[in-house]
Amino acid sequence: MIDVKSIFSRKRRGAGLISVIITIAFIALLASALLYLTYVNLQIKSADYESRQNFYYAEEAMTVRFAEFQAVSFAAFNAAYAESGYSQDAFAHSLAEKVKTAYPIELSGLNTAQITNEVRVSNVTVEYNGGGMYTKITADFVVKIPVLSDPKTDSLNIADIVIWEGWTVNG
Repeated sequence: MIDVKSIFSRKRRGAGLISVIITIAFIALLASALLYLTYVNLQIKSADYESRQNFYYAEEAMTVRFAEFQAVSFAAFNAAYAESGYSQDAFAHSLAEKVKTAYPIELSGLNTAQITNEVRVSNVTVEYNGGGMYTKITADFVVKIPVLSDPKTDSLNIADIVIWEGWTVNG
């Protein structure tokens, strides 16, 4: 049988205070854990934002390089047209010369003995390092040498013959 008097006796002084202290300590522990998780979440979101910004800056730089490559290709087409009324051979050689002077990278797909249907500039790379993040984009620029039956009447869209393919992102 439970003795009600012993439960409420003066011998158990401070038991309520200890219960309150333990409860406050537990709530403080939960609050600090929640605060730490919020801090970690903020760090993760900040890192994600920085990595996205780096990617966008690197992609923008790659787009500018691609636009420059399109301009070089268009200039090569114009030079080939002015030189010979356009021939695939003249276009490929003009493109090779203009690319070699514009970019210090190797051409693949261009054989002087036999012209293929495309000229490829491989491994064009853009690197961006900012905000403690590093991003590297690598792509191939390809010029598909057009076949024109009549260069004076056939239309040519430079966006159809100069393409950007096989791009990878590291970072």
